[in-house]
Amino acid sequence: MKRNLSLAALAVGISMACSSLASAEPAKDTPTGQETGSTLDEDNDDNPGHSPDYTAFEDLTGTQKLKTGGIRYTFGPLAGGAPGFSVTQVEPFREGVKATYDTASGNITYKTPDGLSVTFTAADEVPGQSTPQARLFNKANPAGGVFGGSLTVPRVYAVPLSYTRFGTFFTTGPGAPLDGHAFVFGVNTLARDLPRTGTATYASVVGGSAYTAGSPVPLRLTNSTATFNANFATGAIATALVLIGTPVTGGAPIALDSVAGIGSIGGAKPGFTGLFTGSGTVRGDFSGAFFGPKAVEFGYDFLVSGTSG
Repeated sequence: MKRNLSLAALAVGISMACSSLASAEPAKDTPTGQETGSTLDEDNDDNPGHSPDYTAFEDLTGTQKLKTGGIRYTFGPLAGGAPGFSVTQVEPFREGVKATYDTASGNITYKTPDGLSVTFTAADEVPGQSTPQARLFNKANPAGGVFGGSLTVPRVYAVPLSYTRFGTFFTTGPGAPLDGHAFVFGVNTLARDLPRTGTATYASVVGGSAYTAGSPVPLRLTNSTATFNANFATGAIATALVLIGTPVTGGAPIALDSVAGIGSIGGAKPGFTGLFTGSGTVRGDFSGAFFGPKAVEFGYDFLVSGTSG
């Protein structure tokens, strides 16, 4: 069956099998930015924005400035009037939202490439919806509308990841569609610690939302499946998704499409970007990065749209 669909979602995973992985030779100098609360040079490969000993995210201290990679999108009525997502631009690792996390208070500040900076505190969490694993924020936008965001601890088969986190940040205003950013960040793999040889296969899961033409009911993608493989010798990324949506109002799962993604580890290591191709006119983009020692974890955000079949 042909389906006109749009979806914004994420995929995350942890290495479960590898072949001849070898990390880069350690740098002989001492990385900068090891002091908590310091101002970090986010464009320095030797400075991950966190302690270089790969402290787990939940154990970080002080104020942490963290790089992100992801997708910028709009959300609003599409052809036919039903809501949906449209990609605005890919935001490669380091080029997207900047995240500043105060570990003592739990406050998180998101700053967009356009310069808009908003801090979310415990007082901004959405009552009855926000949880320690998925913090959801809303606060008034002085220009009208709201600022919204999230900070999520991803899980792979019920196991929380140690180094990877997902975030969103969006704005709404009078007469304008929602302008959003979906991104991944955390304790990223240092460029010099990224494997230079071998391949890795990751256990992966998918999360997010989708819409189909003619229906305002969002579909959860938690029944979808994913594969993710990295060839560190060539820098090639291969990923595939079987997209299955389940209506939030209940009902049987809906097969949306299967898409194949090809990408590469870019100059902004450990970040990567790529493109998805599905059936019919279904196409999409993804952007993410590797996290933890020797790229033990990965995460990416993606947006796919078009007519399947």
